[in-house]
Amino acid sequence: MKTTAAIAALLIILIPLSGYGGATPCDGVDENTITRHIPLPKVSIVTKRVISDTCEVIARVMNEHVPLYVFSDYVIAGDLFKDKKHITQQSIGETQAKSFSDIKQEVDQVVAFSYKPASGAERYVYMFTDPECQFCELAKYQIRDFAEKRKVEIKVVFFPLAMHDGAREKAIKAICSKMDYARYIDGDYSGTFCREGEDKVGKSLSLGESLEINGTPTFIGPDGRRTVGFDTKLIEGIL
Repeated sequence: MKTTAAIAALLIILIPLSGYGGATPCDGVDENTITRHIPLPKVSIVTKRVISDTCEVIARVMNEHVPLYVFSDYVIAGDLFKDKKHITQQSIGETQAKSFSDIKQEVDQVVAFSYKPASGAERYVYMFTDPECQFCELAKYQIRDFAEKRKVEIKVVFFPLAMHDGAREKAIKAICSKMDYARYIDGDYSGTFCREGEDKVGKSLSLGESLEINGTPTFIGPDGRRTVGFDTKLIEGIL
């Protein structure tokens, strides 16, 4: 969450409200409640729920999910913890999972290629990767070995980051030349450009941005839960 950033920089905004005046803390809380006190552009409420005496709002601001906590007299923007549990992270994860389920069929359409273990696959995971990402270069071996042991299909989606020169061009060529996982392992991005590759990469970038993917490799499980970077336990947890 780039907008809310890290806990170290914990952005907490205390702003007096006139009170929510309803039967529950979330009654009457809408976009106007937020924008009347916080100058956020194009804010829309994605979810809201009651947590104790607080209305937790996950708002969409500039294509990112921003957590807000509305009390009777204040709005707090930041992360909430309770009993050593990161409540905000859980809420954001659930919201991201819902967003993924809404566009899952579209994501399947931009899968560049898949890897299936020789013994067959019982589960699957999406891998959003960048041809110029050094962490992806290591992860492609790790996730393949993981897939073989756990019988998991890897669905590869190219998500070339703007910060990496030449990444988009490589992704387009990979799709145009019908890259498979063996060539992906070899790093063979030879080929030419084609309309199909340009359209598919453009669509994958659009979908990735709507899912708030801002780092690679990002792994997304069947129900939309995700983790960034390769970690056996974390990936097992999203399957």
